[in-house]
Amino acid sequence: MNAAQFWTLNALAIIAVVLAIINISYFQGNREARTQVAERQQFINQTVQLNQLNVEVIKTMARAAVEKNDTAIGDLLQRAGVSYRVRNNAEPSSDPAN
Repeated sequence: MNAAQFWTLNALAIIAVVLAIINISYFQGNREARTQVAERQQFINQTVQLNQLNVEVIKTMARAAVEKNDTAIGDLLQRAGVSYRVRNNAEPSSDPAN
């Protein structure tokens, strides 16, 4: 092996090591990004579940306010920005978006 081949092989080996190090760092960054995405997705899923629960609680409170003519619950719902209407069949229609 002559000197040119020796230095060429050494340069290629160094390039391979550098590329391996870069690959490892990208792998670590990708793993961290996937972990963050999974945490955010879990938060979103839990938020959806809690939103459904909140809607049911609001409906139950509105129904109780109407059935028992409880102004304290009605006032509490109004302070929270929830409006509801009494239907003909005495079932409240709560609108948690308002």
